[in-house]
Amino acid sequence: MPAGLMLILVVYLLREVPAKPPAEAATMVVAAGLVAALQWWRSNPLVSIFAGTAFYVIAVNVLAG
Repeated sequence: MPAGLMLILVVYLLREVPAKPPAEAATMVVAAGLVAALQWWRSNPLVSIFAGTAFYVIAVNVLAG
């Protein structure tokens, strides 16, 4: 189930990438890559999802301000 949940989150996140400005689209792709790398390395979905979400929120707020 965690793999299915992560797949749903990735599809939901990346479905709007072409409509976003390049900086925000790159942030989304990097966050998804971070989640995938952490999941491969640690095999812990909670850590992967939390770290990817935290990175994305921080990066979007830094880019916006």
